Amino acid sequence: MSLQTEFFLALLLTYCIEIPLMIIIIRHFFQDKISIFRIIFVGICTTGITLPYLWFILPEYLDGIMYLIIGEMLVFLTETLIMNQFLPLNIKRTLICSFITNAASLFLGWIIL
Repeated sequence: MSLQTEFFLALLLTYCIEIPLMIIIIRHFFQDKISIFRIIFVGICTTGITLPYLWFILPEYLDGIMYLIIGEMLVFLTETLIMNQFLPLNIKRTLICSFITNAASLFLGWIIL
């Protein structure tokens, strides 16, 4: 399987994990009435912006455990900032949401892929 095909499958899987989880966290756990369409849009943007860097740019500079640690931290922080800018949530809630969604997609991605 080509790297591009693996990336595409990882992108789809990440969307399938992170976006529903964002909806559950924001709408039910936080009990915030943000539009589901807005949450989906922000979820598509955050993953669409960060995953290509994680897959195609960062491996040129880091490998092994440093790639995993630094890469996931950069994704987590970048997605937190994007969510904080485009969803009416405070920084604490965007940190929680970003951490949970990224941890879930990392864990489930390893299991599934």
